[in-house]
Amino acid sequence: MNFFWRLFRKKQTIDESKLTADQVAQEKQKRARKSRSELDDVKELPSELYLRLVGFYNTIPQAIKIDPKYADSAVKFEELRNFIDNQLHSDDVKNFLNVDMGDYVHNLNLLLVGIFSVYHLEANIWNIREEYRSHVDDKTYQEFINSPAHDFLLKNKYDSLTDDKQKDLYESRLRFEYKNLVNEIRRARLYEKHVEDTRGYLRDKVRRSYFQLLIAPFIFVLSFLCCIYCSSKFNCCHFPLQSSISKSWSNSYCGLVLIACAAIAGATGSLISVLQRLFGLKDGNQLAQNIVALKYSEKAIQFAPLTGFVFAIVLSFIFNSHLIAGQLFPKMDGWLSTLTDENELTKLLVWCFIAGFSERFVPDMIDNLAEKAEKAEKSGKS
Repeated sequence: MNFFWRLFRKKQTIDESKLTADQVAQEKQKRARKSRSELDDVKELPSELYLRLVGFYNTIPQAIKIDPKYADSAVKFEELRNFIDNQLHSDDVKNFLNVDMGDYVHNLNLLLVGIFSVYHLEANIWNIREEYRSHVDDKTYQEFINSPAHDFLLKNKYDSLTDDKQKDLYESRLRFEYKNLVNEIRRARLYEKHVEDTRGYLRDKVRRSYFQLLIAPFIFVLSFLCCIYCSSKFNCCHFPLQSSISKSWSNSYCGLVLIACAAIAGATGSLISVLQRLFGLKDGNQLAQNIVALKYSEKAIQFAPLTGFVFAIVLSFIFNSHLIAGQLFPKMDGWLSTLTDENELTKLLVWCFIAGFSERFVPDMIDNLAEKAEKAEKSGKS
């Protein structure tokens, strides 16, 4: 309904030629706020940061803005702010917010450092330091805290210095630290966005592969459940448990259903394993290398559900052939008996899930079986 209202309502136009410069600027700000309010991006950076920077700029006295020491930065700030406002009420506002606005707001932040007086910098740098601390690990932050330049700023205040050279040194180091922290925070945000984008991309890849792979197994399982439901509800047939058709055909069908269940469990185990690797990585110095390694192993991650799918089927054949036995393993005396035995079916599905979750479980098991077979063959010959 809102779409049709926006489509057919008459657009109100204002003749800006009849307005003063201040009124034109107010109208631009109003349109920019309206454009931002219609987008979900207003809740996220860089829109929030932009509004905060403009608010900081408005708190600066006009006497400082026209001071020759800060006037050049103030003019550049206003020009860049007007450019951003024009982009925010343009037709391409959403693309600007998603692609370019972060860079322009970062430049706006650097310009603001050149307009701030020493007292503004002293008042706001604590927030910048805390924000920087939230983006880096403890080791990096401790190195920053223990640096000589930071130690000099902590031990001195601008008003407590009497020597003009010391005041100039204090101001230059304060501005340098402020700009450096702003650049580091920007770098950290880009890095975090890259990490999240990579994680999301790989997650979608493996999830798509998982669902495409399990279409056929789900059809087999659903058909079996439908047969069971019809058998109990309408008493139309007793397939596959007491089928009137050939017993071998019924047993083969139950075997396919059981293998389909095992394959679903194995593929699910592989999916969980991949998701744990993607989202279980802790932030730190090795996170970038790990994410890049995962990015370059895209094909391996995409086909991870397939390996779990195959390993689970192989494991079900190993159990059915009694090559491995024990209390912890399912005792399979046939496909039909296993499918109707809750305990044995549960054991099989658990081990199939483990086969998919642990990539080396089935290959190591096959290697052990091969070694045992080789030893048995040698002892038989001797």
